Amino acid sequence: MATGQISRRHRLVAADLARENAEVLRESEEATAAAKEEVFGLVISWRRRLVIADLAGENAEVLRESEKKKPPPPRKRKCSVWSVDVVDEKDY
Repeated sequence: MATGQISRRHRLVAADLARENAEVLRESEEATAAAKEEVFGLVISWRRRLVIADLAGENAEVLRESEKKKPPPPRKRKCSVWSVDVVDEKDY
């Protein structure tokens, strides 16, 4: 074999390794993308939980405040009674 020449066998091995490397790279990129989506989903989920917990805390505080307040005394209703005399026209 002359110097600088690659045997057919070596070319086949190199081509096979290149295919495997490309496949591994593609799978790695897919796994990275899936991991990023999962992390992003967890971050969103975490933020939602914080917002929900914050709202629950505010709701509990408002409820406690409203329970502390005494209800206002019942208002005295003014009742006006009008007396109306019914007059028959025949009387005039």
